[in-house]
Amino acid sequence: MKTYKNHRSPFLSLFMVGLAACFLWVSSPVFGQTGNDSERSMGQSKMEAPYKGAQKRLKKRAGFRKMSRFQQLPDLSQAQKDQIKSLSIKYGKLALPIRNQVGEKMARLRTLSTEEKASLKKIYRVIDEIGALKIEMMKNQETLKQKVRALLTDEQKLMMDSRPMQHHPKQRRPGKRFEM
Repeated sequence: MKTYKNHRSPFLSLFMVGLAACFLWVSSPVFGQTGNDSERSMGQSKMEAPYKGAQKRLKKRAGFRKMSRFQQLPDLSQAQKDQIKSLSIKYGKLALPIRNQVGEKMARLRTLSTEEKASLKKIYRVIDEIGALKIEMMKNQETLKQKVRALLTDEQKLMMDSRPMQHHPKQRRPGKRFEM
């Protein structure tokens, strides 16, 4: 019977395949943990890095949010800026308690709708109250918009009317789920 130097037994090849699989299994988490080494070298853990990034983004946006959405219009005079700021503060003070009430009503609605024996009559009443508060908020917003519009030149009105002026883009909030 001839023996070859390069001949391996089936047991040895099976052992080698198993050894290679174990090596890959053990080393895969190590390779998966590569990341920004500068953050780790500064003493930040892997979990803190995304949180720090979010903080930086919020700080960057905070400067933008300090301006009223109307103050973002181009070529505003200082008098216009002052009048717009005072109007924004006035209507912001009107809006705050209404927004708080809407939040309270939404919490009440959630409580009512998750009760064991939910009363549709109570649920509908809370929905109507929320609707009335939102209507009041929209009316105040439109009043503010029209008062600011009265302060603007024709060119500024055109700019204001031609672009959407939202406070910030709607973002998906964590914890919110699609409800059917």
